[in-house]
Amino acid sequence: MKKVLLTLFVFIVFALKLSAQTTYYWVGGNGVAGSGATIGTPISWGASSWNTLADGTGSSRTVSAGNDILIFDGNSPKLTSGNKNIYLANIPRDSCGQLQIINGAIVTCVTVAGINQAATGYTTTGSANVTLTAGNVGYAVGMPIAGTGIPSNTTISSVGTIVNVSSNAATTTSGSAIVTLNVGSTSIVPGMTITGTGIPTNTVVTATTTPTIITATGATSTSTSVTLTAVNPAIVVGMGINGSGIPAGTTITAYDGVFAVTLSAATTTTVAAAALTISTQQTLTLSAAATATSTPPAGVAVTTTGQVITLSQVATATSAAATPTALTINADLGMLGTIAAPVAYGGSTAQLVGTGTSFTNTLQQGDFIIAGATFAAKQIAEVLSVNNATDITISNDAPTAITAGSYWRATTLYIK
Repeated sequence: MKKVLLTLFVFIVFALKLSAQTTYYWVGGNGVAGSGATIGTPISWGASSWNTLADGTGSSRTVSAGNDILIFDGNSPKLTSGNKNIYLANIPRDSCGQLQIINGAIVTCVTVAGINQAATGYTTTGSANVTLTAGNVGYAVGMPIAGTGIPSNTTISSVGTIVNVSSNAATTTSGSAIVTLNVGSTSIVPGMTITGTGIPTNTVVTATTTPTIITATGATSTSTSVTLTAVNPAIVVGMGINGSGIPAGTTITAYDGVFAVTLSAATTTTVAAAALTISTQQTLTLSAAATATSTPPAGVAVTTTGQVITLSQVATATSAAATPTALTINADLGMLGTIAAPVAYGGSTAQLVGTGTSFTNTLQQGDFIIAGATFAAKQIAEVLSVNNATDITISNDAPTAITAGSYWRATTLYIK
């Protein structure tokens, strides 16, 4: 009998644990509103943006549960004081038991904002990679993209990290399109924009060598000597080096093969464990010649920016070396098709038409669809049932019918 009672007790405790609700607070911050066709800087909906404690010191929401309580609190310590606006992006299919918006929080979802955004980038025939001349946090997988050499019905299949590399001690020569970086970066690729003293406006990188990058830790002491914490046989004389207190343009003049490194210039600070970046010099070819000659070893500071995205289809044209392709990216994430015929609300059936030959109905019961000929006239309806590949039954959530030819798309979060 005792064994049976014990087993029952353990089962009850386990069942209660499984059914317990977890409360998570939004700790992702405010984000920045967009303007016109610019999507701004919204915060992505993700595990790290939710936490069991309002100050963000608890546990992240690594697992989504249908009985979770999600709270947007206008008085959250993770929001800028006095700013209760929260701008969200890249909202995935998700579910929760409760969604609370309290203390005056104002939540704006920008996954359905800025339908067509202009961009420029470099394409290569036979390649699905496009290098954008400027990055944008609003781009996401699934967004349609169009431009010269990009096949119809192409979408973004992956989005790379926005690159913003500041390089000191760049060597430039007036009249030359070659720039040499004392310490290179493997993040720099052709097509990215470069700015700096003596670099003409709208200049892009057209070619680059691949540098050898070494990260190390060492002790500095306001001298030309650095003591490494570990042996690194890849270090050779002539490499550039960056780190706390190391002057721009400094190179390695000697290495004993173990721990002792000698620099071309004395460090200006004493650091017990300085983070060091050591690199072979990197040569960049630019779309325009520099207008000034730098003075070694300090040279000039340059900044390279851009973002690589991958497309669902390969490009059929290569952009000219100094002329990026004009692109249109539909930032209306989840735009899946158009309405085939006028539809009334209230348990009516909507027939959906896909935008391309690969169209499939990905809606599920409980999703919302947002439809409208323009963003100013978008209409909301909940999916009551999915009848087949093209037909859905929708709820009565708006006073007017959906008009033929308007777009539709799915979303899992709509805050009125």
